[in-house]
Amino acid sequence: MKNNLFLSLAQKQLFWKLRKIIKKILFWIKKNIFKIRYASIDGKENVNSLYRLLKATIGQIFAAIFAVILLQIINPYFIKLCNYLDNKFNLRYYGLDFSFLESSNYIMLFTAIISIGGVLIGLYYASLNMVGSSIYSRVPNNIRDLLAKERMGIVYMNYMSFLTFFSLVIILMRILGYPRIHLAVLIIVPMTGVGLISFVKLGQRAFYLFDPTQLSYSIFQDFRKYTNMVKAGGFQWKDESFQNHAYKQTKDNIYTLKTLADIVSQEDNLNGKSFAELSKSIIRFLNYYQNSKSKIPSKSKWYEQKYKHKDWYLTEDTFTSLANQTATFTKPKISNDKFWIEKEIIPIVFRCIKINLNQGRDEIVLELTNLFKNYLKNLSNHGELRQALNYLNKLSEIILDKIINSKDEFILKNEDLESITLIEFLSSISIELFLVYKELINKTNKKEISKNLSKLKWKSNKDLYYHDFSSSVLPKLEELKDKINYEINIEDSLMTPLWYQTEVIANIKAEEIVNNINILVKDIIGQYEYWLDRIDMENRPWLTAAILSREREYLYKLLRFFDIFKNTLNNLQKKCRIDLSWRELEEEDLKEFIEDKRLFVISKMAEHIVLLSSPTRSNDFPDYVGQFLHATAESIINALIEGEIEPIEKLFKPFFYGSINKFDSLKPEELGDGGWRTTNKLKVAVAPLLDLMDISGYGLILSEFHEKDQLWKEIKKVWEEYLETSGESSFSKEKIFSSVVQLSENSLELSNRELVRTEWNQKIEKLFSSIPEEYRGGIPGEKIVLHESPLVRIFCDGGLGSLYNGIDIFVGMYLSKRDPVSDIDFGWKKDDLEEKVNKEKESYQEYMSSKGEE
Repeated sequence: MKNNLFLSLAQKQLFWKLRKIIKKILFWIKKNIFKIRYASIDGKENVNSLYRLLKATIGQIFAAIFAVILLQIINPYFIKLCNYLDNKFNLRYYGLDFSFLESSNYIMLFTAIISIGGVLIGLYYASLNMVGSSIYSRVPNNIRDLLAKERMGIVYMNYMSFLTFFSLVIILMRILGYPRIHLAVLIIVPMTGVGLISFVKLGQRAFYLFDPTQLSYSIFQDFRKYTNMVKAGGFQWKDESFQNHAYKQTKDNIYTLKTLADIVSQEDNLNGKSFAELSKSIIRFLNYYQNSKSKIPSKSKWYEQKYKHKDWYLTEDTFTSLANQTATFTKPKISNDKFWIEKEIIPIVFRCIKINLNQGRDEIVLELTNLFKNYLKNLSNHGELRQALNYLNKLSEIILDKIINSKDEFILKNEDLESITLIEFLSSISIELFLVYKELINKTNKKEISKNLSKLKWKSNKDLYYHDFSSSVLPKLEELKDKINYEINIEDSLMTPLWYQTEVIANIKAEEIVNNINILVKDIIGQYEYWLDRIDMENRPWLTAAILSREREYLYKLLRFFDIFKNTLNNLQKKCRIDLSWRELEEEDLKEFIEDKRLFVISKMAEHIVLLSSPTRSNDFPDYVGQFLHATAESIINALIEGEIEPIEKLFKPFFYGSINKFDSLKPEELGDGGWRTTNKLKVAVAPLLDLMDISGYGLILSEFHEKDQLWKEIKKVWEEYLETSGESSFSKEKIFSSVVQLSENSLELSNRELVRTEWNQKIEKLFSSIPEEYRGGIPGEKIVLHESPLVRIFCDGGLGSLYNGIDIFVGMYLSKRDPVSDIDFGWKKDDLEEKVNKEKESYQEYMSSKGEE
C-alpha cells in the first residue's frame, strides 16, 4: 500500500518540492539542536575554565579587598593621629601638611597606578614570549613548564596584579561614597616604586633566561621539598600514599632535569660554565640528600622498589610447591634502593666533566671534580665506602680515557702538567676517603652507641631518626622499636635492657666495619693496580709515577692506622652477654697483603727511577725521581737489616743508576774554577753518591752479620758492572768517588742528607746491639763482641756509637782495594779501617784460643 502511494505521489512535481522543503526544515532543526547541544558543552567547559581561573585568583582578590577594608577601618584613627601631631608640634610650620589630595586627584593617582601595573604586566609577558619563541619553541613541554614556573617572575606578577587590583578596589570604595583612605596613599606610592624598580632588575634578569639552566632552581627546590616531606616529622611522612606521591613527583623532576641536561650538553655555548653550574647544583643537592637519609624510614615508599628473584632450587619447598600448584611464580623479595636518585642524576655530572675535559676546560673540570670529591668524602663519612668507590671508579674511567687517548707524540715524550695534576688529584681521593672513614671509626664505640640509645624516646615516632644513627642500623632500630613498643603496651614498662640494645647495634656496626676494611684494603688497592696497568700499557712514566707516589702514601697510612680499626672492633665485641655471630677480621692476611703491595710499589718505583731520569724535569713537575730514590734507599736498608735477598735483587740496580743520574742532573754544568758557589752546588749534588756508597757499605757489613754472602754479591755485581764499563770522561770513575769522599770529609758543615744517613747508621747500631758481648778479664775489662766477622766487631766497638759509617766500610773494604785505584787517596779512614780489621782478626783469634785453653 505504501509503495503504491509513494509511486502515485512520485508522479507529481509538487511532491518533490514539498519533500525538498521538509528535508531543509529537518536539517535546520537538527543543525540548531547540534549547535545548542555543543554550545552548552562549550559553555560548560568555559564555565569550568572560568571557575578554575576564579579559583586560582580568588585568593588575591579577597586579599586586596580585605586590605582595602582594613585600611578603611583604620583610616579614621590615622586622621586623628595626624591632627594630633599637627596640633602638638605645628607640623605645617615645617612644611609637613597632612591635608591630602582632593577627590579628583585621589582617583587620578590610583588610576595612574592601575595603568602602570597593566603596562608592566604586559611588557613582562611580551619579553617572556620573546624568550620563549626564540629559545624554548623546540624544547619539550616539561622544559617550557620550567619557564612558566620561573619563581621570581611569578612573584613579581602576583605582586603587580595585587597592586593593580588593590588600586581598583580603592577607586571603587570612593565611588561607593566611602571617604578617602589617606593611609592608602602613603602605602601605595612606595609599593608602586618597588614595582617599577623591580621591573628594571627583572628585565635585566630576563636575559639570563636565554640560558635554560637558570630555570633549574625550581627543580632543586622541589627535590628538597619532597625530601623534607618524607623525612621523619615531615607532612604525613608515615603515610605510604604521600611517600609514593613524593617519589613520583621527584621522578618527574628527574626526567625534566635529564632533558634539560641533554639540551645543554648539545649546545657549545651552554655546555661549559652553564652546564657546570647545573652540575654543581646537583652535587650540592646530593650532599644535602645524603645527610638527610638517616632521617628517612628504611621502608619508606620514597625509595624505589627493587625485586630480587631467588633461584627456584634454592627456595624452600613450601613456596615452590604452592607456586607450582597454583601455576604461579614464587614471590620475589622486595628491597628499597636507597641510591635510586644518585643513579639517575650523577651520570649528568659525569657527562659534564667528560665534555669539559674533551674541550680542554681544565679549570671547570678541576672545580667540578673537587666538588664531587667532597661528596665522596661525605659518603665515606656515612660509612658508604662501597658507593663512594663505585663513583670514583666511574670518574676515573672518564679521566683515564681522555688522558690515554691523547696520542700526541710530544705529550707522550714530554708529559703535560695538566694530566699529571688530574692523575695526582684522582689518586689522592682514595687517601682522603680513608682518612675521613678513620675519623668516623674513631668515634664508634659501645659507650657512644649506648649513650645514643639511652636518649631514645621509643614511643615517639620520629625521635628514632634524630640521634645520629647511620642509615645502615635504621632497619634494626625500627624492628627494635616495634618490639619495645609492644612491651610497653603490654607490660607498661621497657623490658629490653640497654645492654641488649647496645650489643645488637654494635654487632651490625662491627659487620659494616669489617666489610669496609676489606674495601679499603683489597678494593682500593686493586683500583690503584688497575690504574697502573692502564697507564703502563700506554708508556706514560710520569703518570705512572704520580699513581705510585699516591699509592705508597695510601699503603703507609693504611698500615699506620690499621690498629685503630682493630681496636674499634675489639671494643664493639668485648664483654658480650648474648650469643651473636660476629664477623671476623682476617688481620694477618690483610697485613700480609698490604706488605706485598708495598714491596710491589717500591719495585715499580725503582723501575721508574731511570725512566724518569732521562728527560730534564721542569720545576713545575714534582720530583718523583728524588722521592723514589729516597723510598728505594729506605727499602734497601730495611731489607739489608732483615737479611732479605729478593728486595736487593729487585731494587739495588735501578737505585744505583738512578743515583748516578741524579748526581749528573744536580752537578754544575761547568766545574772549572767556579769558586765557592760551584763548591756549594757540588756539595749538594754529591748527596746521591754518598747515599749510594753508604748503603753499599752497609750491604757489605750486613752480609757478614747475617752470614749471607748473596747480599753483598748482588751489590758488588752492580758496582763491578759499572766500574768495568768504559766511560767517555778523562777522569776515572773511581777518581770521581774519591773526590766525593774528600769533599764530604773536608767540609766543616754537615753534608747534604747527613741526617738521613745518620738514621741508617743508628738502625744498624740498634741491630748490632743484640750481639752478645764478653769482657776479657771481667768487668771492667776489654769488651769482646762475639761475632765471627771482624768488621762487625769493629763497628760495634765505638763506645757511644760507631766510629765508622757505610761510606767508610765501602771505601775501605772494597773501592780502595781495586787494582787500578791503588794510588788514589780515599782519606785516612780507609787505611785505618783496613789496619783495624787485620788487628781485630789476630786479637779475636788470640782471645778465642785463650778461651779454648781455659
